[in-house]
Amino acid sequence: MQNSEDLVGLAHTVAESDVLWMLDDDVELCRMIETYFERLGWTFRSFHAARDFEFALLESSPEAAIVDLMLPGKTGLELVQSLQVSGFHFPVLMLSAMGSPSDRVVGLEAGANDYLAKPFLCRELQLRIVKMLDIRRRDSTAALPLRPAAARYQWERLVFEVGSRRLVSGNLCEPLSRGDAALLEALCTAGGPISRQALLRATGSLVDTEETRTIDVRIFRLRGLLKKLNDGNDLIRSVRGRGYQIAQAPAVIQ
Repeated sequence: MQNSEDLVGLAHTVAESDVLWMLDDDVELCRMIETYFERLGWTFRSFHAARDFEFALLESSPEAAIVDLMLPGKTGLELVQSLQVSGFHFPVLMLSAMGSPSDRVVGLEAGANDYLAKPFLCRELQLRIVKMLDIRRRDSTAALPLRPAAARYQWERLVFEVGSRRLVSGNLCEPLSRGDAALLEALCTAGGPISRQALLRATGSLVDTEETRTIDVRIFRLRGLLKKLNDGNDLIRSVRGRGYQIAQAPAVIQ
């Protein structure tokens, strides 16, 4: 791990709102990271148990968070999933001693925006956090040909309720994760095919499509759910060399 004293050549423009939280039961690691970021001008707060992190969220929230995967009690994966359900939007970088491709996919599928294996360089951690914040602050969908935003999208009996992140068909109701809801909304609002990379960005992930099959896994799962609720009709189709698109344009309900 890079020594916290080695700060030469690290460029970063710190905004007043750059508040970073870290959740890790390794107290010494938290102190090292805290020293590093505070000397760069960040506001830093560390926690060593998920319950303390969640309790602090009752009063405020960070611009970004670093969350360890393996925690006593509630795991980092469970915490990230609960953040999505609770409606928190700040980006999360997941730390773990387990860095295999399958481990990274699990973390990203749970809702983390980025994944970094231990041991790591402080500089890499900093650059990844900055990148997460930059992506959050800019309009990542500005270049896409979009239809007007909607409160609901409807295909005959099947309705996608954007705000509540759920699919409704007759008496059936299926909740969607934040990532899957963002994915479906991107497909619904686009005027044509969307690349896998653009879809990955729409879900908030920083990982390149060459490094992960996360989007394909999510599309497969979402496709199956839509077919189940839409009398077996497939609403998502792949477009060779261009990505994915909605096969049947929905009615847009403002």
